[in-house]
Parts: sequence; structure tokens; C-alpha cells
Amino acid sequence: MNQYYNWFGTMCEGKQYQRIMYADALMNGLLTKFEYTNAPDSLDTRYLELYMRAGGSAVVGRLDKTGDIACAPASLMGPIDQYNEGTEVLGVTPRGTIKGTRGEDVVFCRNNMLTRPDMFVRFYSSVLAEIQTSIRAITTYTRFIPIPLARNSKIKQLFDDCIRSLINGKLETVQSDSMLRDFDGQLAELQTLNLSDVQASDKIQYLYKAVDDALRQFWLMNGQAVQGTGKMAQQSIKEVDGQTSLAYINSYNELIERRKMIDEINRIFGLDMTVELSDPWRVEIEKYKADINPEDDPSAQEEPSEEPSEEPSEEPSDDDKKKEGEDDANKTDD
Repeated sequence: MNQYYNWFGTMCEGKQYQRIMYADALMNGLLTKFEYTNAPDSLDTRYLELYMRAGGSAVVGRLDKTGDIACAPASLMGPIDQYNEGTEVLGVTPRGTIKGTRGEDVVFCRNNMLTRPDMFVRFYSSVLAEIQTSIRAITTYTRFIPIPLARNSKIKQLFDDCIRSLINGKLETVQSDSMLRDFDGQLAELQTLNLSDVQASDKIQYLYKAVDDALRQFWLMNGQAVQGTGKMAQQSIKEVDGQTSLAYINSYNELIERRKMIDEINRIFGLDMTVELSDPWRVEIEKYKADINPEDDPSAQEEPSEEPSEEPSEEPSDDDKKKEGEDDANKTDD
């Protein structure tokens, strides 16, 4: 059961299983980062995103056999330009190939400005797999299981059978005259080897905190300003909040390249596709903009208050009216 299949169907086992498991979890989250609209049915934007993130680039063009617009992992080839990049692009799919001149009949799609894959997925999946290995090791190490030392193969078989029965939840007795004769007189001298440390279980909490920190750092670099469970003693609140702006640098980098890609797709194939950040990322950026520019936030505008105004009223007060009445009476007497 300790087997796993990665994005392209390669079976992984053991420790590689854990790394690919975490890589899939992180990649699944990143595949929801952008929303595409008005894409043709033959162009699956899930695979377009996956090819760019896993390989750094992709190609969009028409399949030579069907003429459908599709995408594939890209390979630059042909004459190079002034930046040492091939001017022709090739993509191979099970239903045909995509081949053409970059910017004319095919679109070369870049994951970022460096045309690099998501290296953070590979790095942090390895880090998380290492931490998970430590958690499993400590969890096993804290099990209080004294290991009996057998003096011969028959006693070893006896111990193995008893332990196997206990693991399966069965309590059994052993009936064997020869075994009892070999075992006779050794009960008082039975020795065990203890390799466990039940006190080490309190260290597991620090490893789970390390998992939390690794995930927070990964998503911080990918546009999610995830707040940790606490700040370091040497950090101020402003320093913690200042990390929020760092979260959006890579996201804008990727958005710029995808907008260029969509503009070329629309120009070459006469489509009306769009791409924007999805809600989880868009909401984060809007919250950040509202924090640094509160006057731009419509919800932050003050609503008219129903409390009475403290400004002086133009209407005369009751005392003024009374005084004016007395003055008028005195003028009449005169």
C-alpha cells in the first residue's frame, strides 16, 4: 500500500511516496490560483497550468492531426533569437503534435519571468517529507515495547509467535514439550532490550509546529499571507504585518506572464479568453490594499450619523427668545 503515482503516472514508493504526496497537496492548491474564461473545450486550462508549473513552460497551438487548439509541455527549437531562445516550439501529445513559430502560429507560455517551474513545490515537499519521517520515527520510538533476547532459534520462534498473536489481538498458549524443555529454567534469567523512550513524545509538538511553519512559508511565497500561531520575541507587530506585501510579488509575476499569454492566444486564434486571480488570492490582495489605502475601500467610508450634531444651531434658544420678548416689552413701555 506504500505506493503512489505522481502527476505523469510514475509509481513512487517509500520516502519518495511522502514527498510526492506533499507535492501533490501543494500543487493542487496552486492549480486553483488563476481563473480562465472563454477557453475552447479542447484547451484544458488545468493541464495548461500543470505543464507550466511542473516544467516552467507550455505551448498552445493546433494539433496537426485534428486541428483542435490544445496545450502540451513545450520544447524550444530551431533558429535562436537575440536572447538565445529558440524561435520554434514543439509540443507532443497522445493525439498529435503542436509545432510552429513562437508568436506567429503557436504561443509559448511561461510560468514566470524566468520560465522556471514551481521550485517551491519541490523544495517544501522535501522539507515536509523529512519532518513527517521524524514524526513517524519519534512516534515509533515512544512505544514501550521491551524486546526479548532469545538464546536460540526455538525461543526466538516462540517470542515471534507470541508477539504476532498480540499484534493481531489474539491471546494464545503454547503447547510444546521440546519448547518447554528448552525454555525451562530461563524465566528468571529472561533479558530484554529496551530501545524506546516514552518521554520523547513531548517533542512531537515541535515537529508539528515545524510543519505549520513550512506550510506558512510556502503559501507566503505564493500569495497567501498566512499568519502563524505567534510572532518571535524579537519581532514587532509592524514587522510581522510588513511580511504581507512580500506575499504578492510572485503572484503578480505569474499574473503578468499569463496576461501576456492570453493576449497572444486571443490574437493568434481569434478568441476572447481572460485570466485573473481566483477568489482566495483576489480577496487577500483586496484586503491588503484596503489596509494600506483605507480611503479606497468603499466599506470604510463613514455613514451619516444619527447622533445630534454639536455644531451651533442658527435657531435662537429659549433663553434668547425670552430675553428678546423682555426687550420688546421695555420698548413698548417707553
